[in-house]
Amino acid sequence: MAPRRMAFINLETGEVLEAQYNPTGVEVQLEATYNRVAGPGASFEEMQYAKTGNTKIAFEIFFDGKADGAPNLDEVTGYLLSLMAPPEQVLGVKNGSPPRVLYRWPGWISLVVRNPKITLSAKRFSPDGPPNYLGFKIDLEEARVSRLGTETVRRSVLRRAA
Repeated sequence: MAPRRMAFINLETGEVLEAQYNPTGVEVQLEATYNRVAGPGASFEEMQYAKTGNTKIAFEIFFDGKADGAPNLDEVTGYLLSLMAPPEQVLGVKNGSPPRVLYRWPGWISLVVRNPKITLSAKRFSPDGPPNYLGFKIDLEEARVSRLGTETVRRSVLRRAA
């Protein structure tokens, strides 16, 4: 069954984590880099295109362990943190890094990404110690393996195949 909300799909294992609640805001950042070439005596710098960087996405998601049908917060935390660690058995350069992840928000975003940064905030602790409420600030960066041209961007926007 396809996720109804924003989801992370580990492309190595096929495991899916669907957000308990969609984020209330998302930032998408893209930057083109230009070499600044100054000609002798010119009153300007030529902007020579160098590259377009990877699409970066930042947002915050929350999990309420006391809500009806709440996910296990340890499993959520373990899954998200595992997206930043390589496998224990490294067989070569190709599998020596954390997994590529399909970040999907139905009807809007579908990008293959890496997860370079997570900030965890724990709140509302139960009497026996663990938190009942977790927030994750997540930074994602698109992990393309092929060139992306202007025509493709116009057609696909933020929906690219895995």
